[in-house]
Amino acid sequence: MAGKMVRAYPTGVSMKEDDDRSSSNSARDAAIEWWVSHKAGLSHEEQAAFEKWLESDPANAAAFADISQTFEHVKRLRRSRPASPSGFVIRKSWIAGAAAFAAVSLVFYLSFDGLPTLLRSDFSTGTGETKSLTLADGSHVELDARSAIALRFDTGQRRVILVAGEGWFEVARDPARPFIVEAAGGTATALGTAFGVELNKAGARVSVAEHQVKVASGGENVIVAENQQTAYDADSPPNPPSPVSAGSIAA
Repeated sequence: MAGKMVRAYPTGVSMKEDDDRSSSNSARDAAIEWWVSHKAGLSHEEQAAFEKWLESDPANAAAFADISQTFEHVKRLRRSRPASPSGFVIRKSWIAGAAAFAAVSLVFYLSFDGLPTLLRSDFSTGTGETKSLTLADGSHVELDARSAIALRFDTGQRRVILVAGEGWFEVARDPARPFIVEAAGGTATALGTAFGVELNKAGARVSVAEHQVKVASGGENVIVAENQQTAYDADSPPNPPSPVSAGSIAA
């Protein structure tokens, strides 16, 4: 019929194959949206809708699993890929992973304060989500909503980097390996068991519930005792410790 658009298929590609490819792309696009929403935090109704979507078609579940695995793959490669002496040698697996992850990166960057936050972290929470963790050394961590931490444990120290938000730390005793929380250019080293660290626009705040914490920033440090808190701006010395109620610390 004159004026009707006719789709031309490359040699060896059938209409069915093209339809299958379109269906696959549609499932992948939806999977990206669900993955981003899942990381940001789902309501009970959204979680039910997500599970229904997964069960409605095996392609949906496969696409979501692929997106999740790709993210973890890129995250591992980012940490482990060796530096190239010439600067020109790039592993093929890194290129493939980065290319496959580009769509997720763009969408996620707009929804969680930037993709680099999550790539730098080992554990994170979305909007309205909290998380309780038991670390390999037996220490306990409570992450508030929209928070993220990265772990750097070795034989000499236990270092936790607070990448975003707020964390509460109950530290397992290990005199040979100090427990250090790094945040906003400063550090909080546990001299006891329980304390919280919160990032803010200017720097960080440290509140102590049990024993003591040494807070260092800007080349100086202070000892913060039980039921005290301090704050510091990035690259500035910490404020003198001030009293804080146990109820405020718990909150």
